[in-house]
Formats: sequence, C-alpha cells, structure tokens
Amino acid sequence: MSQSLASRLCRLRWTWVLLLWLPTAPAVAGEPMTVTINASANASLSAGEVHDQCTIQFSARLTYMPNPANGAYEMLSDEQYSVSVEGEGSAGPYSWTYTGRQPSSGAASAYYYPAQGKATVGWHYLTDFVVCTPSDAPGLAAGLCKMAEDDYLGKPDSGVVTFPPGAAALNASGSGEGHHQDPYSTADFEASYSVSIPVRTVTILSIETPTQSGGLYSFVPTDTITVTAQIRPATEGVPINWKVHGLGPAAGIQFPNKRVRTDASGQSVYSFSPAAYISFDFNRTNHDVPSAKWTTGSRVPNPPIAFDISALDDSVEPPLEAKSSSVGRIEQDETDTLREEYFDFQGEIPPRSEIVPSLGPDYNKGNYTVQRNFQMQERYRKILQAFRGSTITLDGQAVAIPANARVTVGGFRCPRLNVAVGSRFPVTSYHTRGRALDLVPVVGPVWVNGKRRQLTTAEIHSQVYPALLQAAKTQGRAITEDGAQPVPKGCFGCSLAGRIYTEDHVHVEWD
Repeated sequence: MSQSLASRLCRLRWTWVLLLWLPTAPAVAGEPMTVTINASANASLSAGEVHDQCTIQFSARLTYMPNPANGAYEMLSDEQYSVSVEGEGSAGPYSWTYTGRQPSSGAASAYYYPAQGKATVGWHYLTDFVVCTPSDAPGLAAGLCKMAEDDYLGKPDSGVVTFPPGAAALNASGSGEGHHQDPYSTADFEASYSVSIPVRTVTILSIETPTQSGGLYSFVPTDTITVTAQIRPATEGVPINWKVHGLGPAAGIQFPNKRVRTDASGQSVYSFSPAAYISFDFNRTNHDVPSAKWTTGSRVPNPPIAFDISALDDSVEPPLEAKSSSVGRIEQDETDTLREEYFDFQGEIPPRSEIVPSLGPDYNKGNYTVQRNFQMQERYRKILQAFRGSTITLDGQAVAIPANARVTVGGFRCPRLNVAVGSRFPVTSYHTRGRALDLVPVVGPVWVNGKRRQLTTAEIHSQVYPALLQAAKTQGRAITEDGAQPVPKGCFGCSLAGRIYTEDHVHVEWD
C-alpha cells in the first residue's frame, strides 16, 4: 500500500471519533453558535498488511446556525479547518497537511436536544471528497470509507469530550481526552475547546394602545391592545405562548392562551380586544354577575380595568417569561374608565375627543373629574338671560323677574350615576351625552303693588316655573319634571296615575 493511502487511512480513523457535548443552559436555538477546537492524537492503524503509527494535529473554528423546525444546529459551508499528519507506515515516513474550508459533501454535524437541554457537535472530517476517491487504490479506499461510515453511525459516542454541565456563561472553554479502538485502529487524543453560544432572552419590546402617556397604555374594551415580544438571539419560528392576566375589576376573568410564532427578526406580535371575549363581556354587562354589577347605579367612580400580558417561551428549560408590566401599565385612564361605562350599558362609546375636563360641580354631576359637554355653558347663559328678561303676574300686576334671579343647574351625568338618580335611560339620556340641563329657579323678594315680598310656593310653581320653561325652550326641547317623571308645567301637588307630584326642575335637551 502506498504512503499516500496509508496517510489517508490514518486520517480517516482520527476524524470519526471526536464528539463534543456543549453547555446545557445557554445552548438554545438562536443566532450562530461558534465552537473552536484544537486537538492532538496519537493513532495506530492496521488494515491487512498495512500498519501505521501517526500523530495528528487538528484545529477548526465551526459555526452552526439553528433550524427551529427540528432543533438542529446546521454548519455553515465556509468554515476553516487545519489538519496536519506525521506518521510512519509500511512504506516509510510520511506527512500531510490540509488547510481550507469544509468539503462540499459536508462531514460535520451538530444537533440540539431541547428535552435534554444539551447539544452535541461531531465531525468526521474526511469524506468522499477527500478519502473515497484515491487514485492509487480506489477499491480498497472505498471499502474502508464505507466501513468508517458504518462505524461512525453505529458508535456516535466514541471519543466524547464533556463540557461543564449547566454552564451559564456565554463563553466556555475546557479540555478533554479520549481513547478509541476498533479492529482497524486505536487512537488516544487530547482536545481543548472554546465555545461561544448566545444566551436566550425574552423581553417585551413594545405595547400599543390608542392612548399612551407617561408609561400608561389606556384603552376601552373595543380597542385593540398589541404587545410585541423579542427573542434574542433573533430566532424565527419560536412559538411564544401569550397569556392575558386581568387586574383590578378584570381579575379572575379567563382569557384563552394563544401561541404566536416569532418572525425572521425574532419578534412575536400578539393582539387582542377584550370585548371579543364572551367572559369579559358577560362580566361587565350581565346584571346577574355577583362579583361585579357594573350596570347598577353608583355615586362613586369605577375602578380602572387593567391587564398584565405575559410572553412565555416554553420551548426551552427552564421556560423564559416576560411581562408587559416591565414596559408600562396597560390600564384605563380616567377618560377611558368613564367611556367604559357606556360599553357596560351596551351603548355607543363616545370618542375621547368628546371627553373634557370637568366644567365644575354645576355642569358635572358625574362621578369623575372628566365629562362630556356640548354647549352646556353657552346655552345656560342664553336661558338665564331670557329668564331674567321675562315677566310674571302677581296679584294682577305684571312683575319683572329680577335681574339678580338665579337658576341652579345640573348638567352631565355618567351612566351609573344616571341610574342612581332614577333615570330609566342610562346611556340614551341626554344628560349622559352632555346635551341636557336641569334648571331650578331661585327668585328673591319682588315688588308687588308697591310692597316688597317673597313669592309663595304656589306662585313659584304657577308663575316662575312656566317662565323658566319658556326661556329654556329657546335653547332646546324643554319639560318640567319631578325627579325623572315628566309632569305638567306648574304642577304643584298634582295627581298622576294615583300618585302626587310636584315639579322640581325644568329639563332641557338638544341635539
């Protein structure tokens, strides 16, 4: 057998025995994993009449790209190797060197096992490209190549170098030794290695709601809430398990989990609308829910609804989790808490542009420091002006309403307060739209037939209320009411359907 073939045999037997076990904790599918190896070995080979002793030096820098579909790291095609061999064979001494890239037929392999939390890297450097096409003895070399492949597949654990288990560092290094023996060869080797593996992290990248201010992300149930998680190193195809945790009045409401795979940039985007889930809608709008009757009357503001949304990567062990609360609070501000009441009563939710800061206790009888308003102040001023310019009849004499006469006013009411005061129309009432006023006349002493006197209760109802009603009609549809019950103008102890009523305000509304 020629020196060239003997050197190939020696090379063949070295290259299929070395495997590496990579660190358990950082080894996750992600960006490229790099491994550098420097190894040396003394090997002997016997094949028929051929006997060989050789020393081998091997170095390589390997890079593996992850394949999320099967969890395997796949070697890039442009990695550099350096192999040198010196030996003494049947035909005399020989030497051989190789420096270059991985052969096109690819002899290296790497696999990641998520269930075991570890990865193995193995290589048998010489392939058909190098070994199986020798010009001097093709038949024998091809047979030896076939035996080498069978033996490699049958003994994947030959020559194991074990990395430190549970290594948490991004970079690791170490050394090992091994021994291999079969009917054809023996090899004792020492190897040193270094490995760089990206550590997997999951973070919340962003939160999107229609209103964002100072770390608060506000919404109403019909809005879309979008949260983006980032896997680093960027990995495509990782199934992120999203879960919505209700907080405050939403605590205990069940939302189904949803898996959204990461895109090429390693991002998983999750969107949900609370109103789309029947569990949420039932809790807010059903009168029979004992834990939270949001459609009953109340004179205090509702607590804001809030969520914490988690992104869980459970493809690794231990699982990695990130929560939206690390970025900001997904919680209703006061404006959206007020708007929520319209959803709860199954009414049309007003746009945020219709919600303004409170106009004060006269115009805002609601439970919040914000309200709806449409021309309430302007119309009130015009009504007051018309009322002060009107006349009434007392003791047969026309008497002017004094210029200092006052009219108390009640304006906006939120839906729950509207129910609390007896309204049968929680969200269709013009009060809940900022388009109605309740007016009560306050008239001091007047001059009648040369004498200054107070008006009697009967005169207030028979004369003043009709005058205020007429002034209110200049700005909208106006009626007199006792509480929420419409009554005839001037009603003072009048009987309606077997009950006695007395008007206590003028109600005016407008479109």
